[in-house]
Amino acid sequence: MRAIRVFQKPVFHIVIDNCFGKKINRDIFEHITSLKDQFEIAKIGRNKKVIEKYRTNINCYIDLLYSKNGYSVRDGRKDWQDHKKHRARSPLLRAIDTMIEAEWTKDMMDSAPFPLCKFRHANTWSAQISRYGNEGQFYTWHTDNFEDDRRFVTMVYYVHSIPKRFQGGELCLTNGLHSQGKLIGQGEITELEPCNDRMLIFNSRTVHCVKPTRSSDKFREGRFSVNIWVGKKGPLPEDSQL
Repeated sequence: MRAIRVFQKPVFHIVIDNCFGKKINRDIFEHITSLKDQFEIAKIGRNKKVIEKYRTNINCYIDLLYSKNGYSVRDGRKDWQDHKKHRARSPLLRAIDTMIEAEWTKDMMDSAPFPLCKFRHANTWSAQISRYGNEGQFYTWHTDNFEDDRRFVTMVYYVHSIPKRFQGGELCLTNGLHSQGKLIGQGEITELEPCNDRMLIFNSRTVHCVKPTRSSDKFREGRFSVNIWVGKKGPLPEDSQL
């Protein structure tokens, strides 16, 4: 049964355990690991550069694998229902789309602090699968809202082998500031364990990082997370500014 917890410190964030349930979770794991050949070295920034002092994991741009006519996000498309049929071939994207469009999710987010409370007005979202492991792969301090689609909600979903075969990889959230991958401002920090079938939700402006992760070189034994960025193209209601 889905279990939802809300935390106020050091920043507002939501933790949902048993998010999709055992069957969907297992289907997602098998699906993700079947895409091994689609993973590549992670890049950062608008210019999509590999900068290993900031990030060392590998990624899969799953939206691009299940898109229609090259589209990777909803982007307010009139033919969204037709486009969604292509995405539904992926158990992961099908679960994500269902959750984002579910009324229970929108109701829950309505009562969250700004900008999460504008969730039901989102008209674009995208997903990216990350694998961390081997010899201490990591991602330094950063935020997620640097893209033109005005991301304002970040959702992170964890899925891994049972039993877990990796160590580390905690997601750290802070109310501090960052510059060039380093934390400044003596902010408070909380560490969240990457538990199987767990979803985290927070403001895309939240400064966060992924701690070093160690695993064997067996692909299935790594730390897998799905980053989902929810946003809105066009002004938010009442001309709210992000």
